[in-house]
Formats: sequence, structure tokens, C-alpha cells
Amino acid sequence: AVAASGLLAFIAYMLLPFVFLGVLGMTVLQDPAMVAGDAQTAIVKMAEITFGAGLGKWIALLLVMALMLMIITAMAGSSRTLYQSSVEGWLPKYLSKLNRHGAPTNAMWTDLLFNLFLLSLGSPLFVLAASSVVFLLSVCMNLNAGWMHRKDRPHHERPYRAPNWLVYVGAPILSLCNLAFILFGSDVFAPRALMYGMIALV
Repeated sequence: AVAASGLLAFIAYMLLPFVFLGVLGMTVLQDPAMVAGDAQTAIVKMAEITFGAGLGKWIALLLVMALMLMIITAMAGSSRTLYQSSVEGWLPKYLSKLNRHGAPTNAMWTDLLFNLFLLSLGSPLFVLAASSVVFLLSVCMNLNAGWMHRKDRPHHERPYRAPNWLVYVGAPILSLCNLAFILFGSDVFAPRALMYGMIALV
């Protein structure tokens, strides 16, 4: 399932820019609103060209609903991380409270308030850029933790054992690639995204 969803995401990310370019053309993509990061303009415009003015508004509404589902999914995952960190003693104990359904309510409220604080700092694009910095830095640390763990416990039992060349060669190379993306690309769409991402990670 992980491999299939990864492959699907890879294909979608490869095709999407060409779809936008083919439907909208360079004139729309070079519009100041688009260059400034107003992605809604492009999505609504493409929906209107493809489905007509009436259906375009419905497509835009569906995209807003999809965005809300994505936010709920992200909050569910991150609140579980806060809960688990609290259980293990890394974060305050109030985050480990569960309701009668087993959901970490205090962690979810904390997550919501923190996200509202982030949104108050600037545009959604800024929040996306800063969170991408945090995500890619976390990926870098995870990739390096993989070969460190393999070196410390070479015979430790694992559900899946990646080949040594992937752990010792592939992981450091991918880690350096992600680091390059962060250092050279983080401030392109949102000023000071690298600095705010580093603060958020700390």
C-alpha cells in the first residue's frame, strides 16, 4: 500500500505541472497573482476552462472540502505524535489525556491552537513553506538515523530489512539532496521560511 501510494503520488506530481501548463498556458501562469503564490486563481481558472463557469465553482468548493480533509488528517497524525511524546515523557503530561473514544483531545486542541497561531503569522503559503522545511529536515534526520541504527544494531530483528547499499549509500545521498532543497529553495516562495522552519523544528 505504501509503495503503491508513493508511486501514484510520484506520477501525479510529475503530470500536474504539465496539465496546468497545457490547459492554462504561459500567460495565465505568469499572471502576477499566480507568481505571488495565489494557487486558487489557477485552480479555479483551470476548472472553469475544463468544466465551464458553473461547474468551475463547484470544483473549487470540492477542492476546499478536500483541503479541510487534508488538514483533519494532518492534525490527527500530529496530535497522535504529541500524545505519544507525552506518554514517553518528552512533552507535558496534559497532552496524554484521552477521551472515552481513545482520542487525544488535549493534543488535538493544542495542535489546533498552534496551527491558528501559524496562520496568523502570514499567508497560507508561508505556513506551507515553513512546515515543508520542518518536514524535509525531519526526513534528513530519519535517513541518517537509519544507517546509525543499522551500524549500532546490525543483527536486530526488523519487520522489513532494507539492503545495506540502500541504508549506507542511498540514505546519505537522499539526505544531502533534501538538505540542498531546503537551503536553496525554502526562501523562494516565502521570505524567512528557513528561519521560521528551524524555529518550529526546535
